[in-house]
Amino acid sequence: MVYPLLKNKVVETNGMIAIMAQWGLTAEELLPVIDKINKVADDFAITSTDLVAGLQRSSGAAKVLGLTMNETIAILTTMREATGRTGKEVGNALNSILSFMQRDKAISTFEDMGIQVFADKAKTQFRNVIEIFDEMAAK
Repeated sequence: MVYPLLKNKVVETNGMIAIMAQWGLTAEELLPVIDKINKVADDFAITSTDLVAGLQRSSGAAKVLGLTMNETIAILTTMREATGRTGKEVGNALNSILSFMQRDKAISTFEDMGIQVFADKAKTQFRNVIEIFDEMAAK
């Protein structure tokens, strides 16, 4: 079964359901997301199908690391344009990067570099990954 998006673009229903579940969206909140996906697909070298596939594979990890839906879409779009890989591939890659960042070894390496990974002293909430990337780039 497919869920028709605007401009004759088609995405699997399962992908949209996964995105809704991972971001905790209602059906009403999903409509603006579909608009964002279509706008990005119109303006950049990525299809709506690729974006949904990428979001389906990376949204859980993205949310844990404090990324917004817009930031996640931007990262996936940049990765797709830079590599030419499919949405599935960049989604899996982003998920892997974000998952590895949560490992003890990576956290220890960040801390050794003076990069704070957690937003709280109890170390229960990760900082936004964009902020971590920015600090990493600066170092």
